[in-house]
Amino acid sequence: MANTTSYRTNRPGVWTLSFRPTGQGARTSVSRGTDETLFVGPLVSNNARTRTTISRLQKMCRGFLKITIVVAIVFVVLSSMQRYLVHFVTESVRRKQAHTHKLLYSHFDVLCGPVFPVTPIVNRGVDLVDCSRNGRGEYKVLAMPDLAPLVERDQKKGIRRILERVLPHLKTNDSTLSVSDVVVVDIIASKGAYFPSMHTDVEWTFYPNDGFQVWMLLDNPKEEGNMFLFETDDVHEHGGGASVKVVNDKLMMKKTTSPSQRAEWRDLSIRKTLYLAFQRGDLVVFNQNMLHMSDFRTNAKSRFAINFRVLIRDPCRRVVFRPFNGDQANLLLKLCHMFKFWALCGKKGVCPLFGPSV
Repeated sequence: MANTTSYRTNRPGVWTLSFRPTGQGARTSVSRGTDETLFVGPLVSNNARTRTTISRLQKMCRGFLKITIVVAIVFVVLSSMQRYLVHFVTESVRRKQAHTHKLLYSHFDVLCGPVFPVTPIVNRGVDLVDCSRNGRGEYKVLAMPDLAPLVERDQKKGIRRILERVLPHLKTNDSTLSVSDVVVVDIIASKGAYFPSMHTDVEWTFYPNDGFQVWMLLDNPKEEGNMFLFETDDVHEHGGGASVKVVNDKLMMKKTTSPSQRAEWRDLSIRKTLYLAFQRGDLVVFNQNMLHMSDFRTNAKSRFAINFRVLIRDPCRRVVFRPFNGDQANLLLKLCHMFKFWALCGKKGVCPLFGPSV
């Protein structure tokens, strides 16, 4: 057993040398009057501190590992149940809207006028769809039956091929677009006619970017169950978020003059009502302000379509995501869309389909 040397004194300012036995080899320490010792060398107390630190780090690692495992399990469960969750949510929305808009359905012919069929040959829309955020509602119909099997087999490759063919039919700020100019931010592939109300998609209010939407029919054995489009000169000034209801036997559309101001209900005049009389592989591309509605005449449980929204990068090559800018309505939808955006495009908006968005 070695001795430990220390300096000790009972008088202030004076140091003395002392020895203490230890089983860890010699060590020298100095103290001033009190028994506060300054250790030098291979110290037992330092070893104890090291063991304590290591123990704490091990506990932290175990805790982090447990959290990671729980998050991974939740992510896997939610991913495997995503289709069922989407179906549950869309079916709930369909039932609620069907109950709310009964008056519109019963007076549809009077309020919206005659319905004209839309096909890749008849009433196919404009030559170039204006995708600017504040543009009047426009659409174009295209036939791509050869891509339907690819979309069903490999959604990512199918969407890219669709975009390659669709983009030459679009414009923004009088310029054409390429795949590198766009980012896919939202994809819905589900059965049923799930939104039977006249509207423009509220999801467009989450972004200040220009953009467009693609809807492709993959399967529908019936003539009914697709979608209506409504041409009007009334424009929702800030892209998306418009809704329509019947008040005193007239159509009224909710519009806002800025994201921070309160919505106003104004008269809505429909210039032309169109119905997508589609075959498998037919698609329609339309901008943010095109009023549309799922077919209310049937729940179309057998209809299967893919619908995705595409944003156009701003001059700085960014896609800005602001779901909570403005009012706090549709809070649950905004939270769901936020997680979907992060899952599809990454925490910083890096889209796995077509490269970085910020």
